[in-house]
Amino acid sequence: MFVPEVFRFLSSEGECVALLRRVRWPDDVTCPICGSRDVIRWCRYRDYQRYMCKVCFRTFNDKTGTIFHYSRMSLRCWVLLIILFTLIHSSIRSIGWLLGVSYMSVFRACKRILVSLNQPTVKLGGVVEVDESYQTAGLKGRNNSSLIKMLGRVPRSRGLKRRGRGRYEVDKVPVFAFVERGGARLFTAAKDVTESTILALVVQRIEPGSKAYTDE
Repeated sequence: MFVPEVFRFLSSEGECVALLRRVRWPDDVTCPICGSRDVIRWCRYRDYQRYMCKVCFRTFNDKTGTIFHYSRMSLRCWVLLIILFTLIHSSIRSIGWLLGVSYMSVFRACKRILVSLNQPTVKLGGVVEVDESYQTAGLKGRNNSSLIKMLGRVPRSRGLKRRGRGRYEVDKVPVFAFVERGGARLFTAAKDVTESTILALVVQRIEPGSKAYTDE
């Protein structure tokens, strides 16, 4: 199989494991349970190196604590899935057909990716501006009557004709943008635009002591 030079790490499972090891442990191996660096090599299982922490005496490997943990798919399939899903924007059904994996396995893997992307490890600080936009989603405006009947509900009206602010339940999802002045940006979807929901997002995305500016 022809593999482009930029994707040379996809040539084998061992190359993908080595890539994961280099990305996750750039300096030194750290215990994902207690955070200690007093770690020794314990044994090997196939292409994976297993470690043992000398502080909590727990064993782990390179996949422990990641989205690849407790997954039966090979790491090579995972890397191909991430490329197809995030870079090429292939559908779940086409990814399953290309990788020879069931639809539900690919669906669960994509859900893990989206959940991990929605949980940033860093928070914004300083002066942060917050605003929202609305993304029309669902099955409105297309010939999906058979799919709508399978969901057990009546067809909904088009999103552009709906009055009022958007909500997740009416397939008009609000998407919040957090922009740090001169810094990073974060985007997250929410179920509604009520005060309690916005305050919870501010606490999760912005450092304490920062200034947040919104429309109101």
